Amino acid sequence: MSGHSNLWVYLSASPLTWLGVTLAAYLVGDTISTATKRHPMAHPVLIAVALISVLLVTTETGYSAYFQGAQSIHVLLGPATVAPVLLRLLS
Repeated sequence: MSGHSNLWVYLSASPLTWLGVTLAAYLVGDTISTATKRHPMAHPVLIAVALISVLLVTTETGYSAYFQGAQSIHVLLGPATVAPVLLRLLS
């Protein structure tokens, strides 16, 4: 078990690990959402948040450590949210 623990300590220190975890959790959420025919309670983001929360609690990883890795998604979320509205206004 010690080998697995050492591997997790190494992986959790890398920002790319948390970026990958975030994307994988969203893909799992999207797959579940598609399987339920996009039921509102099976929203991909809601599922991804739940999966990531369970992982953080299970591995005793702080949110600040997670956020350092997932920060690139956070930075891109603002423009991705506003861009469609601006395109609609400009067309």
